[in-house]
Amino acid sequence: MPETGIRQREVVKQKVTSKAGSSGRTGLRSPGLEVLIPDVPVGMGSAWRASEITDSDWRVTIPAAALHEFEIIADALAEYDKPLDELAADSFDWPATTDLVADVRARLTGGPGFVVLDRMPAENWTDPANRAVTWLLNDMIALPIIQK
Repeated sequence: MPETGIRQREVVKQKVTSKAGSSGRTGLRSPGLEVLIPDVPVGMGSAWRASEITDSDWRVTIPAAALHEFEIIADALAEYDKPLDELAADSFDWPATTDLVADVRARLTGGPGFVVLDRMPAENWTDPANRAVTWLLNDMIALPIIQK
């Protein structure tokens, strides 16, 4: 096998039980299944161990200026009842949020691959405002897709 920094391991048949364990159902894993396991640590990005990241890698504190912009937009969209895909983030003037989203996007693509926006004041907003602000933030990060 060529040197790739990844070794292969064959997974043998093993008995597996349901999570609860009380149903008595058992099954077998597929014999001969190959699993790729890195021989060397994978750099920061979408592969990481909990011991390798800190809260500051994924927790994003929302700046006061961005919170203020959120409140203005949430108030404006408090009774929004049109399809979300008619909203576009570039229709609003929110420079602090634009900076915030640039940081979020960098953490999503070059960091651990997830973020938590700390202290989003969603509990203060109507349901339509929550959906609209969430849609707009997603629109700033990547093309959002409506799901059922």
